[in-house]
Amino acid sequence: MPLLTQQIQDEDDQYSLVASLDNVRNLSTILKAIHFREHATCFATKNGIKVTVENAKCVQANAFIQAGIFQEFKVQEESVTFRINLTVLLDCLSIFGSSPMPGTLTALRMCYQGYGYPLMLFLEEGGVVTVCKINTQEPEETLDFDFCSTNVINKIILQSEGLREAFSELDMTSEVLQITMSPDKPYFRLSTFGNAGSSHLDYPKDSDLMEAFHCNQTQVNRYKISLLKPSTKALVLSCKMEFCSRHPVWTAMAQSWLTATSTSQVQVIFLPQPPKHLGLQAPTTMPSLIFVFLVESRVGQAGLGTRDLRAP
Repeated sequence: MPLLTQQIQDEDDQYSLVASLDNVRNLSTILKAIHFREHATCFATKNGIKVTVENAKCVQANAFIQAGIFQEFKVQEESVTFRINLTVLLDCLSIFGSSPMPGTLTALRMCYQGYGYPLMLFLEEGGVVTVCKINTQEPEETLDFDFCSTNVINKIILQSEGLREAFSELDMTSEVLQITMSPDKPYFRLSTFGNAGSSHLDYPKDSDLMEAFHCNQTQVNRYKISLLKPSTKALVLSCKMEFCSRHPVWTAMAQSWLTATSTSQVQVIFLPQPPKHLGLQAPTTMPSLIFVFLVESRVGQAGLGTRDLRAP
């Protein structure tokens, strides 16, 4: 990014955050996967940037853009946090068009001076530089999920392809999707309860789609289908998905393994819906459950774990 670097290199010291990319699509693609609400909260540390979107404290989506994806990445403080209009940010990132000419890349230099200042975007394509200033807001408190690696009860890894097909064929007349994990049949089951009756999709532990199956305890939980829809954007990025249950809080986590050059991840967390709010009979399981998608994007260089990007 010679032009941008030459023009504002001397101003870097005044900024709390400076990040440069040779191809802005690496950033915009992963942000689009969590774009189901207008505003997002951004957390930046020396390890990278986490962008969080929440819906009524029931759904949380996180985009982890690790420092390795950027050609230049500087954070002057221990952490930098601000709230921004994600719709406006995505519009600015695609200001030169969402489908550039072959062989043409849009470079980005992103700068943030600190609390009360706008986020500055310098975008360059073909020698033309556009400067965008996006007002930032007071960051809102977000839900903090601590996924400890201990006390794992169940662990199931599935290829995402089969799950994508299953989610695309869900009975949308059903209010909920029920997920069952069991050491015995049906092993792993997706269930809906629509106008035409109940339907079940089972994944045997010896299925070709099953990468790993370690299940010690039967667990069942239900999720409102209308809240699962935002996950479809993230789901298409994944390769494999991992479901883990931990004691005392049950967590279903879906994680992809793509290549050693994958450094950006999208994580969508769903809080289960209390049966009494849905008018349904309570399933026989523990009440405190979470459902998580974790996928990766094929961009960047060698990556780090998602916990490295947690804001202090």
